[in-house]
Amino acid sequence: MKILRCCYYYWTISSIMIYYLVIMMTTSILFGDDSRYATVSKANKNTTIAAFSDVPQGNYDFKRFLTVSTSDNTYMKKVYRVQGDMSTLWQLVVNCDLINLNQTYTLSEPQQSIHYDGSHNPNATCKTYQPVFSGLAGPIGGTGNTNADYDWTVTAGEHEVKPLILQNVVFNGTNSYHEDPIYDTDASPIYQAGGLVSPQDWLKNRTKNPAIFYSSNSNPTVDVILNGVMASGMKLSLKGTGPDGILAQCNNVTPNTSDNTVTVTGIQLTGLTGNGVKYYENMSLSWQASINGGTWFDVGNSDNEMYVSLKKPTFNPVVTEVHISVTNAVGLNAEATVRNILINYFSGRSVKKKDGGSLAYYITGGGGQGKYGLIYVGHSKCNAWVDLFIGVLGCHGISSSRAILETSNRNEFMKIKTYSFQEPPSGTGQYPYKIALVAKLPGQSNPNPVIDYFQNHYIVEVSQDVYFDPSYGIRYNTNRVGLLNNAFINVSVSAFGIADGFQIDDFRKRRDDGNEIRFR
Repeated sequence: MKILRCCYYYWTISSIMIYYLVIMMTTSILFGDDSRYATVSKANKNTTIAAFSDVPQGNYDFKRFLTVSTSDNTYMKKVYRVQGDMSTLWQLVVNCDLINLNQTYTLSEPQQSIHYDGSHNPNATCKTYQPVFSGLAGPIGGTGNTNADYDWTVTAGEHEVKPLILQNVVFNGTNSYHEDPIYDTDASPIYQAGGLVSPQDWLKNRTKNPAIFYSSNSNPTVDVILNGVMASGMKLSLKGTGPDGILAQCNNVTPNTSDNTVTVTGIQLTGLTGNGVKYYENMSLSWQASINGGTWFDVGNSDNEMYVSLKKPTFNPVVTEVHISVTNAVGLNAEATVRNILINYFSGRSVKKKDGGSLAYYITGGGGQGKYGLIYVGHSKCNAWVDLFIGVLGCHGISSSRAILETSNRNEFMKIKTYSFQEPPSGTGQYPYKIALVAKLPGQSNPNPVIDYFQNHYIVEVSQDVYFDPSYGIRYNTNRVGLLNNAFINVSVSAFGIADGFQIDDFRKRRDDGNEIRFR
C-alpha cells in the first residue's frame, strides 16, 4: 500500500512537472527566448522615451507591442501594435483610452487578436490603431488630472523580431562591360571576352560582388530590396550614404511588398557622377530606413568597387581596360587631359592588368592573339597593344584609330633601334653593311623584345597631330606628313635590310628622303 501511495505521489508530481514544462515551452515558443521589454510608470512618465531606448529601432510588423495596465485591475490590459519609431509610444500612452470592464464593450472586428492587422498612421492617436469599442472610459496620463488617480504601467516589448534588412541593391544606368578574357578552343578567335557583367549589383552574402561602371555623364539610380514586412499604406524613406557626398535617398514612398520583401525602385544616386573620373576600390553605402517619417534606423551596408569614366564608352570593354582607363585618370574632367595622362601611363612601359599582372611586348615570337590574347597570356605584339590602348581611351568615350606604318619597298624590313654600322662596308651593292647591337629599344615590361625587325608596325592615331606607339611607349607630336618625313625613323629605326629566310645579314643606311615609310 505504501508502495502504491508513493508511486501515486511520484506520478502526480511528475505530471505536474511535465505540465509546467509544457507551459514553459509553449510560452517560449509564443513569445521567444530573447524578448526584451522596457517599462515606465505613472511616477516617471516624463521619461518615457528614454525608458524605451533599449528597444531597437525598425519596422517589426505585428511583432512590437504596447500594453497598458492598472494596479486595481479595474481596466483590462490593452495591447497596441506599434510600427516604426518607438518615440511615438509616449504619444500613444497619453492619448489612449482604457476599457472599463464594468461597462459593455464590443469589438468591431470578429477576431480579438492582440495584434491589430490594419494599416494606420503611427503618428495618430491610439483610437486609430484599435478596433472600435463601446463604453470607453476617459483618458489616462496626459496632465495627470483626468481619471489618473490610479497607478498605471506601460510596457513595450518585442518577440519574433523581423526588422527590415538590406538584401539587394541594383545599380541602374550603368555601362556594360565584360569579365577579363577567356581561352576557348572552340571559338574563333580562341581568346574571347569574358561573360557580360549583369546585373551590376550588390547582394547580401555573395562571396564577391561585381564592380559598378558608370560615366560622369550618367544619370544613375538604384533599386533597393529589403527583407522584412510592412503593412499596406505605410510610407518608407530610405537613404544610402557614401563617401564624398554620395547619396541615394527617397522620402515617404509606398514600397512594393510581397513574400517578406520590401522593394523601392528608381532612387536617384547623387554626388557620384558629373564631376569627372572617379574610382573607389570599395564604395560603401550605409543604408538607413524610416517608417512614416519616424526615426532613421540602420538596415545594412552595400559595398562595391566603383568606376566612373569621363564619358560613355564607345564599346563594351573588358574589366582590365576599364581598370587601366579609370584608375590612371582619377580627378580629371577634360578629354585632352585624360588622353595625355593615359599616354603618359603607357609611356612608362609598365602596364598592369586588373589582377596586377604585367603586360609585356614580344617576350616570345607571338604571345596571345589580339588584345584579349595579350590580357589572357600576358604578352603579345604591336597590333594587340594598339587595340588595347584604343580600348583604354574608348572607355572614356575618346575615339582613336589604328595607323599602320610599312616599308615603301615591300621587300625591305625596318630594323628597330639601336644598332651601329660596321665601317668600312663589308659588301657592295644596295645593302653593304653589317650591324652590331648597341641596345634594344625597350618595349612594354620587356627591355629586350625578341623580334626587332618588321615590314609593318602598328601605332595609334590619337589625333591629327599626335601619334602614339604603345608597344614601345613612344609619343610623336606630329601630323601624318611629319611622321613619314622621318619623325618615326629618327626615333625608332636604325637600318633597312633584305631578309634571307628568317635572317637579315645585310643592311643599308637610311636615306632620309621621306619615302622609306608609308601608311598602309
